[in-house]
Amino acid sequence: MFIKSIMTKNTVTVSPETSLAETLALLRNQDFEGVPVYDKSQGLCGVITIWDLLLAAADSEPSYMEGTPVKELMTASVVTVEDEEIVEEAAYIMHKLDINLLPVVDRVGNLVGIVTEADLFGCFVSMLGLTEKGTRVTLQVPNKVGQLAAVTAVIRNANVSIASLATFETDKSILDVVVRLKTIDAKPVVEALRNAGFRVIHVSQIWE
Repeated sequence: MFIKSIMTKNTVTVSPETSLAETLALLRNQDFEGVPVYDKSQGLCGVITIWDLLLAAADSEPSYMEGTPVKELMTASVVTVEDEEIVEEAAYIMHKLDINLLPVVDRVGNLVGIVTEADLFGCFVSMLGLTEKGTRVTLQVPNKVGQLAAVTAVIRNANVSIASLATFETDKSILDVVVRLKTIDAKPVVEALRNAGFRVIHVSQIWE
C-alpha cells in the first residue's frame, strides 16, 4: 500500500505570517496535532504543532501570541515523504523521529497531503483485517525457511481464507505468527495446525 492511498488530502495549512494565536485557535477548534506552514510562492516552509504553541502560550503574554507570526516558531527543517512511497516508510520515519505529522509531497516537491498517526492506525486496522468478522490465531513456529509456507498450506487445505498474516520474532529461533482467518468456526483449522506439529498458543474471535 502506498502513502497516497492513506494520506489526508485537501490539507489545512497556515501561512508563515499567520499569528501564533490564530494558529493555536485553529488547531484547538479542529482538534489537530499540527499543520504544515505553506506559502504560495515558497511552497512548504515548515510545520507547527499544538505542543509548540501551548508551550509558547504558557511562557508568554497574550500580546506575544497575537503579534508573533508562525514563521518565528515553526520547525523549518521539515521531514517529508513522497506520495508514491510505501506506507511502512512513513511509519518508520514517524516512529524513529517521534513525530505525529508528516507532510507528503509529490515527486517535484509540491505539498499534496499529510500523514498522521490516525491515518496509520486506520491503515493498520485495514491491513490486519479488523473490519471483518473472523478468528485470530497465534502460533509459534521455528524461525527457518519454509515454515510460513507450511502454515498457509494447512490453512488452504482446510478451505479457509486468510484475512491477514503477521510475524513477530520472539527470539532468534522462534517466530510468533498471527493469522486472521475469514471464519468464525476455526476449530477444524486449529486442529489441523496442531496435527501438523504447530504450537497454537492463542485463539480469539474478531468482531467489527
